[in-house]
Amino acid sequence: MVNVSAREYVLDFVSALTSVRQSMVTSYPALRTLSDMIPLVRRGGMDRRGISRDGVGYAVHGIGCRMADQRGREVDVDFLPDGSEVFDDWRVIRFIESLDDGLDISREDVLSSCRELVRGGVLREVRTGWFSAVVLR
Repeated sequence: MVNVSAREYVLDFVSALTSVRQSMVTSYPALRTLSDMIPLVRRGGMDRRGISRDGVGYAVHGIGCRMADQRGREVDVDFLPDGSEVFDDWRVIRFIESLDDGLDISREDVLSSCRELVRGGVLREVRTGWFSAVVLR
């Protein structure tokens, strides 16, 4: 049985990712997807660090981006070559820590929850230990 709190936090992470994605794409017309940030920053068309007009802070790193919404929730993702946003258990733990609610959720519980959500069709495990939200169209 998976820790229900861990499952809820993974779902909260995915929800926060959806929210910051929308804020960034709305604030920066050159972005169709979050992954467009990497080439845009490399070409000098966007600062490596900044704050969207909606108040989402961002910092582009290597092959990904760490963002914090107006409530301080930290969402960090890497981008695959196809533009998919991916995360691992460590990134979800960082998200949980940014909530500062005093709960201690283990990485093992987060990983188990992610795999349960894969079985439920909410996430995909794109490679061992790395997950992406299933986008319903």
